[in-house]
Amino acid sequence: SDRRCASVGPLGRLCSSIETMSNFVSGVGGGPLDAAEGGKSFRFSSATSGVIEADWLLEEPARAYVDSLFDQRNRIHFGLLEQPTVKNVAQPEEFEFKVFFAGKSNAGKTSTICKLADMPVPPTHQETIGMHTQTVHWPVKMKRGMRNGQTGMIKFRLWDTGERVLTKYDHILEACLHQAHAIVFVFSFTDRASFDMLLPLMTKLAGGSGAASGYLVKAVVGTKFDQFMKSQVTERELEEFSAHWKVPVFRTSNIGSGADLTLGVTSAARNPAAAVSAAKSVASNTPNVENMVTSQGAANIPEVPLRQHKLEKLSEVSSLLNGLADLLLEANLSKSR
Repeated sequence: SDRRCASVGPLGRLCSSIETMSNFVSGVGGGPLDAAEGGKSFRFSSATSGVIEADWLLEEPARAYVDSLFDQRNRIHFGLLEQPTVKNVAQPEEFEFKVFFAGKSNAGKTSTICKLADMPVPPTHQETIGMHTQTVHWPVKMKRGMRNGQTGMIKFRLWDTGERVLTKYDHILEACLHQAHAIVFVFSFTDRASFDMLLPLMTKLAGGSGAASGYLVKAVVGTKFDQFMKSQVTERELEEFSAHWKVPVFRTSNIGSGADLTLGVTSAARNPAAAVSAAKSVASNTPNVENMVTSQGAANIPEVPLRQHKLEKLSEVSSLLNGLADLLLEANLSKSR
């Protein structure tokens, strides 16, 4: 099952953990953007409709915003009433959106939320009991409309509940949809039934009257994308579904996959000597020594420079968070016109 979600993605596949489909409809689409940082290439997903600058976090003016999300090397888990403190910058405008994750049991709803928040989940699948909420902050810079060039902080309130709870208690569904701005429908590539369930679930939930101001953004997330041999859903089916129902589809591998790359060295975890050599090479070419963090426990594998580490962490979830931010801001701007 798609369970562990606090995995650190390798540098060699920075944005492959969560990436958008290449063929979106209704102006929804675009591939990842590359930018160099300290000799490394970081990939941030391009925005779906172009309301925000997807690669803005790579720029120097965004450094304070990136730092506000971290306590040294770890993402900060903010409470419902807490917000990041951006140093030496006027407090950015905050946009708050409630996003409800829905789907079949064991489709990967909880693990996807954990991935976005950089939090761990139990090692075995457990049906979500009651309602769970998680707050995730995401800085953005807008490039369209009256807010062109304005920076802000998106506050995502992510809601999750189990399939059985929804069918058993009507008030749970009502609470999850109350003033919701978006619904993310989740399916698993390895569970055909979860994909077939999308349409009736979208029909049931997206037409409700509990959405905030009648503007309800819809998106689909497919989990366990890395398990190609077990996949029961084809790319053609996804493209046809996205085109017919005019909904963006994101793909995710919440537990990580592919080669083990650290500092650009293949299988560094299995070859500590090579990792140490690579780390020394990076350190010798890095002018800001304060941003270097030394060894990593008994394995004695030096970690990447601090800014690189932060950008890597954010790039792992940039596609889905940028995509949701873009769709929600576009709906918000359309509503205010």
